Amino acid sequence: MDDQTWTDWLANLAPASRTEAMALRDEFTALGAERPEDLARVETEEGVPHLARFRLLRALWSEHIDPTRTSAATWVTNTRRELDPSGRSGRP
Repeated sequence: MDDQTWTDWLANLAPASRTEAMALRDEFTALGAERPEDLARVETEEGVPHLARFRLLRALWSEHIDPTRTSAATWVTNTRRELDPSGRSGRP
């Protein structure tokens, strides 16, 4: 991504793409994404489905991951331990 501002980037888009990008930014903002303009920009320019990915990960996190596990790294470590009763976590 270049150093062009969001406003300048929007100004260079076709009207339909501009409307789509602004709607994506608004959805990311409503969902609490940290950099909604960046995510909307990449999805618009490259077709990377960031909104779908964001929604999926948000749903998985809130529905299936124990909220007492404070970080993804802790969750991964604990899940590996739970899935491997031998305690080896896939290690030889």
